[in-house]
Amino acid sequence: VRKEVTAVEQRMSDKIDAVRKEVTAVEQRMSDKIDAVRKEITAVDQKLSDKIASVKEHVSNEIGEVRRIVSVIRWMLGLMIVVVALPILREIIVASS
Repeated sequence: VRKEVTAVEQRMSDKIDAVRKEVTAVEQRMSDKIDAVRKEITAVDQKLSDKIASVKEHVSNEIGEVRRIVSVIRWMLGLMIVVVALPILREIIVASS
């Protein structure tokens, strides 16, 4: 009976060791996968940061261009007002003389 109990204990011990090895292997694979996912997330985060910086720069450049265009339009509008207003003022002055 002792031999059988010892044999059963040995088989159980062997099975427990096998399960422990499997669990350790699974833990290692999971750890490796988690590390890989973290690296991918870091890479994606960096790409997004780079893209956001690029978009900010582009928008800033576009805003500068729009400001320059608005400035030219204001200048042209002022010139047009002078060109249109002077003849009208001249007619008013001549008509009132």
